[in-house]
Amino acid sequence: MFKFNFAVTSEADKDVSSNEKKLIVSEESSKCWFPAKCHYPRDWHQDIVDRAKPVIVEKWKKLKYLTLEDVENEIKKAGASQNISPTLYENTDLVPAVYEGGLKIWECTWDLMLHLDKKKINFDGIRVLELGCGAGLVGLYASIQGAHVFLQDYNEEVINYMTIPNAILNLSGVKQAEERVRFFSGDWGSLCEVLESSIATQEEEEPAWKKMKGEKYFPEKFKFDLILTSETIYNPDSYGKLLKIFKKTLKSDAKVFLAAKSYYFGVGGGTYQFKKLIEEDGVFDVKSICTNDDGVRREILELMFKQRQ
Repeated sequence: MFKFNFAVTSEADKDVSSNEKKLIVSEESSKCWFPAKCHYPRDWHQDIVDRAKPVIVEKWKKLKYLTLEDVENEIKKAGASQNISPTLYENTDLVPAVYEGGLKIWECTWDLMLHLDKKKINFDGIRVLELGCGAGLVGLYASIQGAHVFLQDYNEEVINYMTIPNAILNLSGVKQAEERVRFFSGDWGSLCEVLESSIATQEEEEPAWKKMKGEKYFPEKFKFDLILTSETIYNPDSYGKLLKIFKKTLKSDAKVFLAAKSYYFGVGGGTYQFKKLIEEDGVFDVKSICTNDDGVRREILELMFKQRQ
């Protein structure tokens, strides 16, 4: 059963109706966004996996993930940073620019997974970016089927204690996870340069932006065949940064699948507002390709570059 804005993590949660769950937001933030950076699987991530009792989703390639309880215990054991403490100790889902909700598996994640499963996409060998990945389930679903996957979430604690361990779980070890997935934390505003540097290193080339003056450059051969994101358009202030990533890193004939709610109470964003921005910007065609009206309306948007006449 899906519940408004909350992942199913316990039997107690399953008894709470959609209308009783809302996104809990704290306004206490300096709005100084963390810069983007890379992360790498290490042996200590394997130790986290070895201690965990993961959930197995038989429906989707036996996908596995750590429970929220396991992740929170590991973060506390390591010494929780001030950034992640709101969700651990204050029952807060979001503190803008401090903690962006990455520890929970939100319901649109499952919507997007179901859509990809129905589409029967051939992931073998393609380059996929998942933005706001949290647990990384959507991207790892693609990786299991042969995609080269790049996973990004805002908080490095989410990447280190949830995303990377989940990758190790699903890809059978640290070495395999490092070979098949790249991991990034930080703000979307500084992500493009870090992504390109990572891909250029993988391709044994110098990043193109180092050769250019002025606007940063992201060459077509480094771009993504598919961009996936879910529950990431709750804050209208971030729309410009998200749209910039789409424009700079998506291949000319590729697609974005974006899963979200029509409106996020307490924050103000949603699919209606985002679609309006896309239409006014005029670079992408956008259409709703699937909807769910159980409770607050959820939908999946498909974005593609407009074809030049």
